[in-house]
Amino acid sequence: MTATTTLTLLPLGLLVGAAEFAVCGLLSTIVASAVRREPVGESNWLVLVRSDVLGPARDLARRRSWPLVVAVLVLFGLVHEVLLRFGVFTLVGRGAAVPVSIALSLLVVLAPVRDRGVEARSMAAVVGVVTGTVHAVLYASEHSVWPLALAEGVFLVLGTA
Repeated sequence: MTATTTLTLLPLGLLVGAAEFAVCGLLSTIVASAVRREPVGESNWLVLVRSDVLGPARDLARRRSWPLVVAVLVLFGLVHEVLLRFGVFTLVGRGAAVPVSIALSLLVVLAPVRDRGVEARSMAAVVGVVTGTVHAVLYASEHSVWPLALAEGVFLVLGTA
């Protein structure tokens, strides 16, 4: 992959991150309504933003300057994507890489909230399935972690704003 190709994919990363946040926000609202057994309303609208899934990113945003927060979240996304996408696709091979990558994304997001209750696990599952699927399929077609790292950074920054 050339530097020019990678640069042209960066706007895609911005769009993917924003779209993932919107989809996860909507799905988390629906899931929270089902878990709480109440209609969609103010109490569960965009519950993902207040969930334990984004807690560490929110805590960082409260304590540090925004440029540092953005840099750390994009760097986190880069490390995460190198390990989950590049690593899985290299070790498993193309045939099973997408489902294995999705399963690992789900595991990584669920592990920190495993004992936080049904709602926290449900929010994590939404994020893990949506981002895991999108990132695995995008990596399978483009073979670049840069737009995925940027997408994850955008997702996390939007969740802390």
